[in-house]
Amino acid sequence: TGLGLTICNGIMTSIGGDIKFESIYGSGTTVKINIPVKITDIESSSNISTDKLTPSEILNSIRVLVVEDSKLISHILVRMLERSNFIVDCAYDGISATQKALEGIHNIILLDLGLPKKTGIDVLREIRMADNENVKNIPVIITSGDVKHETRIECLKEGCTSFVDKPYSEKLILETILKELKIE
Repeated sequence: TGLGLTICNGIMTSIGGDIKFESIYGSGTTVKINIPVKITDIESSSNISTDKLTPSEILNSIRVLVVEDSKLISHILVRMLERSNFIVDCAYDGISATQKALEGIHNIILLDLGLPKKTGIDVLREIRMADNENVKNIPVIITSGDVKHETRIECLKEGCTSFVDKPYSEKLILETILKELKIE
């Protein structure tokens, strides 16, 4: 679709990183990616109070299924979600996405539409036709760089609960997940 570099740049920018390219005709291209990393002080983190649950501890019990065929985008999205203490599983194609979704262990699904082996819409259809009510009612957020009006209508008819257009920010993804799970 030609959106790959734009999406990667948007994701890198949203997490405070950057992506740079250097090309030499006939010689090749060098890609440099800078991803910010937070180093945690183990001693200070062991003094966490357990008197009441913090938002971070609440999120620590939420399982998110990320369905994304791009391993780079998936990896960055997983890191964003893990920083907020979500438990994250991944699927990289439509068949494994359907299998993992039907296990019924996830609280929410982030679903790309352009998947190999089976489209995101087909995965959404199978989730909504599941025998298990918990699976059938899982919130499904469509994450795509190519969501035309007609596609949105079709996804809504098939039962998606929200759309997040690529490139997206970490803040937008987290806000949408919390809204869908009705967590304030």
